[in-house]
Amino acid sequence: MGKIYVSKQKVRNFVSRVSCDKTDAIEKEYEALLTQEIKSLDAFKRLEEALSEAQKAAKDIRQAGFGDSVLASIPTSEFLIDRMISRCESFYNEPPKTWASICKLLKPFVERLAKVRNARQSAYRIIDEAQTGRAAADALKEAGLDYYTWENRQPEMVLDLSALKGGD
Repeated sequence: MGKIYVSKQKVRNFVSRVSCDKTDAIEKEYEALLTQEIKSLDAFKRLEEALSEAQKAAKDIRQAGFGDSVLASIPTSEFLIDRMISRCESFYNEPPKTWASICKLLKPFVERLAKVRNARQSAYRIIDEAQTGRAAADALKEAGLDYYTWENRQPEMVLDLSALKGGD
């Protein structure tokens, strides 16, 4: 039986998939940490109590026959946390003082994400410089990222992109 054809695009898709899996895991990790930190604040606990009271009042307004637009316009605490996290991501490079605490928590995760992105770019460079897809896969294997193992993996197996050194 001959060797299976390995295209550069297949290898590129492999690198993309491994990179996305790694960045998704990091993002879930920092979102969980930030959510935990935000929910632990006394001020946020007071905000949740106020939101609960506002929802009760809005339900009373709805029951009185004045519609449910007031109830629909009251945000949930999860919505507010998601907004804080997404705003922090956009402010990260130059955060205003009011966002300093959340950006400080985010810093190690941003650095880890940058390493994954650098490693992905290094892998793409290896692929682009290779003559064939098989040569690219072989070069990546030498660098610590095994396409062949991934291709033959169990569906639940996840490879670690950190084996590949990022940057120039």
